[in-house]
Amino acid sequence: MDRRIFVFLAVFLLFVSTGCNNQPAQDVQKALTAEEIRDKSIDAMEKATSHEFETEMNINTKLKNPEASPIGLREVDWTIEGTGKFDKKNKKMYMNMTMDMFGVKMNMEQYIIGDTQYIKMPMLGWVKNKTGEGIWSQEYAQTEVEFLRNVPVILEGTENVNSKECYVLKINPEVNDLMKLLSKNYQPGMSMNMRVDEMGNIVKSVELKEWIDKDTFLVSRMWMAMNMENENMTTNLVMTVDMHNYNEPMSIELTEDAKNAQGIASLGSGAMGTGL
Repeated sequence: MDRRIFVFLAVFLLFVSTGCNNQPAQDVQKALTAEEIRDKSIDAMEKATSHEFETEMNINTKLKNPEASPIGLREVDWTIEGTGKFDKKNKKMYMNMTMDMFGVKMNMEQYIIGDTQYIKMPMLGWVKNKTGEGIWSQEYAQTEVEFLRNVPVILEGTENVNSKECYVLKINPEVNDLMKLLSKNYQPGMSMNMRVDEMGNIVKSVELKEWIDKDTFLVSRMWMAMNMENENMTTNLVMTVDMHNYNEPMSIELTEDAKNAQGIASLGSGAMGTGL
């Protein structure tokens, strides 16, 4: 057989098998299910050693009985914006946040180095505290993975985030299970107005979404909406976190002021663990 005929037949068969429906070959491959995307993302995130992030949080609080407020407030809107670095391999984290309430902006910085948390608080300066012992532990990581692999998920399609094509997964956790997981970051006996594992009593609903990079299965964006209610007020919180620069070297070093932080047993803000 003439080689030109052989080549023609080969090209023709290739066209018939992949081109007659006007779709590229990869489009006819089996599509991933929401659960497969979730599990691939969990595996990719487990292997990631570091990343940078930006976050924005919008909070709306309404008093049920504004007459009981000393200044008669009925509703408060405030925002928190922040940037940070997370280095799992070296057990380090840094975050710089700005809180805006009533047009007044306050800045807060935070480090976690090993099992010690350093926070620069308005009017207090640098203070330090012990974190929950589980924050870097393999036991906590395994608990988190087990939780995530059992969370129901829905694939809502794809979207571009920061120039990356991403799967959009809606995640539907049980509120109590989520609170139990979060509570493992803290030690029993810590001084807080309300412990995380007790928040399940006031958290009425949680919505979560993840935007997962189609190429790497790393999370590019996380979004959460939470509704909380107690006898005095209702609070609606919406938070977005963008994540990038995975597995890059992260320089996270305490400033001299932070090194001289004073230990503190408790804070009214409830942001800390057991005092040093």
